[in-house]
Amino acid sequence: MTQIIAHRGGAALWPENSWTAIRGACELGVDGVEVDIHQTRDGWLVVHHDPSLERMTDRPLVIGDSDIAAILDAPIRSAEGDTGDVGASPLLGNVTGYLAAQGVLASIEIKWRPGYVPYDGLEDRLCQLLRGGPDGAERLVHSFDWHALKRVRAVDSTIRLAANIAFEQVSKHGSLTKVIEKASSFGFNHVNIDHRLVDDDAFDRTVDAGLTVSMWTVNKDEDIERWLGRGLFGIATDRPDRALRLRSELES
Repeated sequence: MTQIIAHRGGAALWPENSWTAIRGACELGVDGVEVDIHQTRDGWLVVHHDPSLERMTDRPLVIGDSDIAAILDAPIRSAEGDTGDVGASPLLGNVTGYLAAQGVLASIEIKWRPGYVPYDGLEDRLCQLLRGGPDGAERLVHSFDWHALKRVRAVDSTIRLAANIAFEQVSKHGSLTKVIEKASSFGFNHVNIDHRLVDDDAFDRTVDAGLTVSMWTVNKDEDIERWLGRGLFGIATDRPDRALRLRSELES
């Protein structure tokens, strides 16, 4: 069964990467919740998409240049644009613990500092955090920074990894097939692809090459229906409510 993964917690339903979104997605009954992570100046892993808080809060703080106290003092705007009861950007350790207790996959995307600069030591801290979690907790770590994924693998080879693939990589290498071959050469057996890049033939060839496939960000009903039941690992969507409904209808 293809897993329904709430992209950024369900970014079309709630403020992205917030506790409101994470809890709301779990209450819907999703199989997984996707979150993005950055690292603070004092070494905490924080759930947030952008390297700066500017878009989601009233503070123009750069996460990598800020201590955790400042991040936790910056409430995320609600859907109405105020800073009500949404809370601040969550700590990754709290999120993974919560999702494990719910029996929900934690899909974790490693992000960069501004200018696509990696965070020093992030992979070590991430592996330490995940090793300290409950036994049997489901985790998937993915990134456009494939070298970061290799660093994770060097620290803990048991963590499931996925190579993210977008238009930029296809443009650089000339075709999706060549990007898939590149991912295989890195030793990855799971790819997480922008669904707009994939036709039926490309999907079949990727599966035939022995790679597990997930796709993002699949929001339209016709696209969700197209890929459900095709043997994907998961579909990341901003509308997990729609995806869950469509999957239930197809299975009935």
